[in-house]
Amino acid sequence: MTNREMLGLYIHIPFCKEKCHYCDFFSFRGKAELMVPYVEALIHEIDSFNNEDLDIDTIYIGGGTPSILMLSSIESIMAHVRAAFRIKDNAEITIEVNPGTVKFDALKAYSAMGINRLSMGAQSFNEKHLKRLGRIHLAKDISSTVKAARAAGFENISLDLIYGLPDETLEELITDIKAGIELGVDHLSLYGLIIEEGTQFFAEYEKGTLNLPAEELLLQMRETGTILLEKAGFRHYEISNYGKKGFFSKHNLIYWQNKNYLGLGADASSYWQGERYKNMDSISGYIAEKKENKSSKLDCYKIGNKEAIEEEILLGLRLIDGINIYEFKKRYDIDLLEMYKEPIRLLKEEGCLKIDNGQLYLTLRGLAISNYCLGMFLC
Repeated sequence: MTNREMLGLYIHIPFCKEKCHYCDFFSFRGKAELMVPYVEALIHEIDSFNNEDLDIDTIYIGGGTPSILMLSSIESIMAHVRAAFRIKDNAEITIEVNPGTVKFDALKAYSAMGINRLSMGAQSFNEKHLKRLGRIHLAKDISSTVKAARAAGFENISLDLIYGLPDETLEELITDIKAGIELGVDHLSLYGLIIEEGTQFFAEYEKGTLNLPAEELLLQMRETGTILLEKAGFRHYEISNYGKKGFFSKHNLIYWQNKNYLGLGADASSYWQGERYKNMDSISGYIAEKKENKSSKLDCYKIGNKEAIEEEILLGLRLIDGINIYEFKKRYDIDLLEMYKEPIRLLKEEGCLKIDNGQLYLTLRGLAISNYCLGMFLC
């Protein structure tokens, strides 16, 4: 088993109690009548891999809000996953939960199923901002859910926070981050708010009624967040992610290290056997398809050498350690420094990029303007 390629497994649950004002993920409020048939269709897809002889070392159940499903549904999903795939003994198995949608008994049951990591969508500890974001929980629910998770046996808990919220001040963000630190979580994701088309926030932005922090304040928020978290013992290992020693997200590292993964469920994306593709992007369509024993691959394309190299750079430079030049040459048989001589020279002159001990990586300045820096490699 140790000599075989390991895959990451992503399982998508597209149901929510409410749709948050900033969210453009494939998820829907309500639709309770589709939950059971959706899980049945998902299990059908899982079972289709029974004869593929695949090894899995990370599982991520995301959404949406997976914790909205009945416990029996999660139990059934996990049982079929274990029957269809070979799961590594110490596999990282994550489920996303939202404060206010999961209780101690459910957390205890998740732990008994072998789920060993929680990713909790807190987003803020500020009641005003929670309401503005369209979140259904209160700040106190975050603390009570973390405490319940610890009591249920979870030793790996991640918390999501968002900065750059409408009308947010630096002081409010500092309060949020300190609150997360004080809860004693093991991993924290600090995401900058992105205004995505099709969301309520986008509609407000188009009308000019969304008062967002200025660019200078956003940079200050990001830098301050990094300082606070590093002082608290977190290591900044990816643009938006911070973990204590031994608690980096193994599943997300699969994406950033450009490794193979399977996505199961409606709209789930995969990178497997040299192809990128996604599943049917309709809940009812996905259910109907599985009933007919069919499988669609939407937006499917083979990854050529040029695309693979570009993806490796764009994903690898998201990591704080960057790209190992020697491993890159071994994998693609090219000299990275020679092939991208000009963008590397320009970014080094601008103080955005460094080369040290065989690693090519973005500086703090480069990370702050990462979209610009990464775009240089596509010119």
